[in-house]
Amino acid sequence: MTIHEHGTITDSVEDVDLPPIEISSDFRSVHYWLSTICGGHGPKTPVGYYSLGLFESPDSAVIFLVGMTRNGNHDAIAFKPPNMYFLLPKEYDLKDQQLSTKLQKEIIDFTETKEFASSFFVKSDRIDFKGKGIWSKK
Repeated sequence: MTIHEHGTITDSVEDVDLPPIEISSDFRSVHYWLSTICGGHGPKTPVGYYSLGLFESPDSAVIFLVGMTRNGNHDAIAFKPPNMYFLLPKEYDLKDQQLSTKLQKEIIDFTETKEFASSFFVKSDRIDFKGKGIWSKK
C-alpha cells in the first residue's frame, strides 16, 4: 500500500503485485494488448478509474493495467484483467523517460480509437499512466 499525506488528510492506494517471475507475452504492441483487454470480459462492478504502470528491471519492462475504486480515502484494486501484465518486446528497450514517453503516446493514441470508444474503459472517469491522468471523461 502506498500512503500519501496531505496535511491532515491521508490517502492510500493499494499496490499492484509484481508480475510473475516467468512472464511471457504474445502481444506485439501496447495497442494490441489493450485491444485484447477490450475484447475480454470487463469488470463486474463499477470502476472509478484505470491505472497503468510500469515495472522495470535491467533486463526487461512490464506494463500493467488495473481498475481502481475509491472508498473513502483509500483506492483499492477492483478489476484485474486476465492479461493485466504485458512484457514489453525489445523494441521498447529504451531509457526510462524515453520509454515512458513512448508508452504514454501509444496509450493516448489508443484512447482515440473507435475500439476504445465502444469499450468498458469509457465507463470510468479517467485513465492514468504512472499516476498522471492521460484520459478523462468529458
